[in-house]
Amino acid sequence: MLFSVVVINKISIAAPDDEPMYEESIFLVYASSRDEASAKAEVFAKQAETSYLNSDGETVTWSFQEVLSVYEISDQDRALVDGDEIYSRLFHDDEAHRRMRQS
Repeated sequence: MLFSVVVINKISIAAPDDEPMYEESIFLVYASSRDEASAKAEVFAKQAETSYLNSDGETVTWSFQEVLSVYEISDQDRALVDGDEIYSRLFHDDEAHRRMRQS
């Protein structure tokens, strides 16, 4: 089966006034279950964790935080085609969603 898995990563800077940022990232994962897809996406996200010095000499750290959701795209092993939906989310609070789109 093919899944899209949403993970949250934290980006922090070792600076006194740092307010961390968060990245929502979506992985395409082939797995036999939602649990396996979640575990594989966590491995992918952790492999991307990194730290480096920015232009101000401060350490920037990207770190995996959590798997947010697992969405089944297809229960068939087939290639994606134009127009396939890879992620969908339902929500009640449209104002919160609008604020998120503006950032």
